[in-house]
Amino acid sequence: MAPVKANGKPTNRVSQELGLTGLRQWYGRIDEEFLTELKWDKSVKIYREMADNDPTIGSLLNAITLLTRQVDWRFASDNENDPRVEFLDTCREDMVHSWDDFLAEVVRGVLTYGWQTHEIVYKIRQEGDSQYTDGLIGWKKMPVRAQDTLYRWDFSDSGELLAMIQRPAPDFKERRLPLDKLLLFRTESFKDNPEGRSVLRKKHLENIEGIGLERKLAGMPVIWGPAKIFDLSATAAEVATREYLEKIVTNIRKDEQYGVAMPLAYDEHGNKLYDIQLLATGGESEVDTSKAIERYDLRILQLMLADFIQVGHDSQGSRALASTKTNIFLESIGLVLKQIASVFNRDAVPRLLELNGMDLEDAPELMPSDLETRNLTELADYVSKLSTAGMPFFPNPKLEAVLLEFADLPVPTPEEVAQRDQAIADEQQQQLDQQMQVAQAGKPDPGAKPANEPGAKPKESSNVP
Repeated sequence: MAPVKANGKPTNRVSQELGLTGLRQWYGRIDEEFLTELKWDKSVKIYREMADNDPTIGSLLNAITLLTRQVDWRFASDNENDPRVEFLDTCREDMVHSWDDFLAEVVRGVLTYGWQTHEIVYKIRQEGDSQYTDGLIGWKKMPVRAQDTLYRWDFSDSGELLAMIQRPAPDFKERRLPLDKLLLFRTESFKDNPEGRSVLRKKHLENIEGIGLERKLAGMPVIWGPAKIFDLSATAAEVATREYLEKIVTNIRKDEQYGVAMPLAYDEHGNKLYDIQLLATGGESEVDTSKAIERYDLRILQLMLADFIQVGHDSQGSRALASTKTNIFLESIGLVLKQIASVFNRDAVPRLLELNGMDLEDAPELMPSDLETRNLTELADYVSKLSTAGMPFFPNPKLEAVLLEFADLPVPTPEEVAQRDQAIADEQQQQLDQQMQVAQAGKPDPGAKPANEPGAKPKESSNVP
């Protein structure tokens, strides 16, 4: 870039990056989360527990991964008969793991944690390692580099992501994975944060309500002790006793370790020195736990745009509303798949083509099919109205192929289309020839004289005397 003059002096400031994204990271540790329970590796444990133990989240993630397995993927190019398309498709189908398994793992991981990385492992396509023996470089596998193996990220001074540093089991040795060997999938790229944002993230207010429910149902625990241990002039031993009792009372929970061990001691008047009680709330609980659980389930479904599942429960909602929400849900999954495809087209495809010395200009792109099921009745009515208005539709092989794909009907090959068109042309020519023969048969002989002219031969009668 030619230098731009500013105040009479040349400068390269136009091509310089002057600012930063503002991503908060310290030695490669992202610090964008304001909830302490979701900071760093603690978020991985919480999100995994939610995905594995919550029936609503688990069933929804399973449904999404099953839906993604129905999607058809293909490479497409603007150039007709592009040999790179077939090469990339064969590479995608020639990996150790199936494409469907890889895709399901990516979708589940990205939705659960907000991000996921996969390492690209290459191979030479030769006998024993591949279905093909052309000697080209292909993809061997793309294994996950799990979220719980992340130690830190490696950034440049300008904030550019360079690598992922992990400490994976079983040896927990530090490994550096450069970005040009990775595929980084994430739900969003705000501040160019490599860790994205999980769709399972919920408000802290729900935790407060959960604590309130527990206290309302089980009561508030109170421990009684000698007054001297609560006095400001208490000795070190008495302070330690008080802190121990405070730890007991604040950690009481109704779970598998529910219970308290207390000393049995009395004063000179026969009163207990130590005691524990549960102060129950007056009357019935103010919160209906079943409704709270149902509300939490609905919020989780809303976070993932899948609240249409609740339509019809408690006699609420309509079929039209459910249909609209279902379409929005499928469109959101489709957008996630397009994000995955964009990462492939930006990183995986150019790297592979470059390794094989192939042209990178107008490279083929990976494209997923649509998940939405179209209403064929509405589509047929739409086409019929356009045809009635005078728009010509057929013959049109491309339009025919699209309409047949919408109905999951077999699409004829180009050879079959050519044969059909030739058969139609032959039939039309045959009809035209027959029409010409009929016209020729009904036309008078140009050399014959009219019957009323002199010298014309009289017409013989067919009557027998």
